[in-house]
Amino acid sequence: KLSTVVLLGTLLVLMQPILICAKTDQDLKDVGVLSESSWAAILTPLWFLDAVFLFLFTSAKVFGITVKFLLLIVLQIFLVLRWDETVAWSYAIVLIPLYLLEGVRVGSALYWI
Repeated sequence: KLSTVVLLGTLLVLMQPILICAKTDQDLKDVGVLSESSWAAILTPLWFLDAVFLFLFTSAKVFGITVKFLLLIVLQIFLVLRWDETVAWSYAIVLIPLYLLEGVRVGSALYWI
């Protein structure tokens, strides 16, 4: 049972960069099955892992890491909305969760100085 879980986890981790590279390649060539698929579908394995880690962080009651992780998830959602052309936001707006995450990290680093 454990080996099956490890195998599935490894496949999910390895599948994500392969899907992203294949989609990007087919988008640039404007041919292929993945060029017509949405970024939301391509990032589904990543979101599955995000859900698992979010469950682990919230069950461990680690507030700081959970907030940072939620900011990363919101960033992923904003990027998918932009890449799928669902919204016409500039990247300055799309990257606001990243700016907030870096602000939290800088504030945390300054706290420990």
